[in-house]
Amino acid sequence: AGCGYGSAEYQTPVVLFHDRRRWDVVQTYPSSAELCRDKVFLPPWDDAGIANGTCADRTGATGDDCCSCTFSEAEYAMADEWGNGLGQRPWAAGIYRRRSDGREVCVVAGEFPHPLANVTLWDLNGQSTWTSSGSEEPYTIMPYVCTSQYSPDICVPNLEGTSVVFGTDVFARSVAEFCSGGGDLAGGDGDAATSLQERDVIILADTNAGMGDFASSKLLTDPFYSALADSGDLQPYTCCNDTSYDGGMNRYASDRIMVVGRSDAGGKSGGASIRVNDLEGGSVAPGGPLPDDLPLVCHAEQEHAPVRAYISLPVLEG
Repeated sequence: AGCGYGSAEYQTPVVLFHDRRRWDVVQTYPSSAELCRDKVFLPPWDDAGIANGTCADRTGATGDDCCSCTFSEAEYAMADEWGNGLGQRPWAAGIYRRRSDGREVCVVAGEFPHPLANVTLWDLNGQSTWTSSGSEEPYTIMPYVCTSQYSPDICVPNLEGTSVVFGTDVFARSVAEFCSGGGDLAGGDGDAATSLQERDVIILADTNAGMGDFASSKLLTDPFYSALADSGDLQPYTCCNDTSYDGGMNRYASDRIMVVGRSDAGGKSGGASIRVNDLEGGSVAPGGPLPDDLPLVCHAEQEHAPVRAYISLPVLEG
């Protein structure tokens, strides 16, 4: 999938891989098998359904393209008014069925916009900046700080109120619909057999969160994500290679691997739910060293360090 909304020249791609020896594909989003499956999207996007500005005017797939953004058009326009563009933030998903026991899992990969915060600033005269500047709004919108320095209560939520990260309307809503149903989004065939209560979810995302002690469970507030969990209390620092402008390395704990477990995910026989057993990669503190076996791959500007999770998905009983 790719997100290029608002840009006729730039697309951000995201791709899911799976082990075909162990897993069968039930459904994917975007759903076009011809355009979107078995492809790694690279410039100039010639056969990806996101070429030549195809995705510049849409945030979701139609069934005939691979366009997929985390945000709604209304969020994109509002962020522009605030002077905090959302960029191009893609997501993709797949429902997979394990061959050994038929257990299904929904896997989602994506990238969130930078979180925004409602912050009132004060000038040297003791007046709030919105008053002295003549702004009609009683706050100043600031990027980055709501997952770094302050409580998530000051984060600007998405317009639908399902996340503390502004620019995730489509992601939060559509992931819940896709993973809990039969994958019937934008032309999906809906052939998944597992019900809402029986399918676990794995989310792999560049959340653009700041500090490692900001719990992943706070990112998505829709009831569907009530069981959202990560590997523990402190997430690794992975973002970014900012040495080109003396910004340092690995200052933010942005890249998260999370799961949404269901209490009856084992089906009628009551099998155990999913969990993240361990997470490797990144540094344990901002600016720290990376593990020898999980270094930067390309040593490119703004590159994120890789992470690797060990996830248990118990065998489906009965």
